[in-house]
Amino acid sequence: MFSTYFMPTYVFNEKSFLEFVKKNVEGSFAVVSSDVVDVDVEEMETHLGRKKVFVVKFAISTDVFDLNVDEFDELIKYAVVFVGEDNLSEEGRRAVR
Repeated sequence: MFSTYFMPTYVFNEKSFLEFVKKNVEGSFAVVSSDVVDVDVEEMETHLGRKKVFVVKFAISTDVFDLNVDEFDELIKYAVVFVGEDNLSEEGRRAVR
């Protein structure tokens, strides 16, 4: 179900996040779900070596799509976590774009 190699985790400030969203949403619709059904911590291989990661399972209603599983899998998808600066680690603060 999950890949053993993950893309980077990005940390954006407000301005950079809005620019990121604008680039990705142009000409598209955004389907947003806050229905997190499971969260766990696992150690996995990432682009920066072996790291602990949150593995999060979301539930997104299929009735808003005219797609099969493979087509959905090909879409660009991001999980977004809104967090205050006091909840960022030192590494997270250094990673802010």
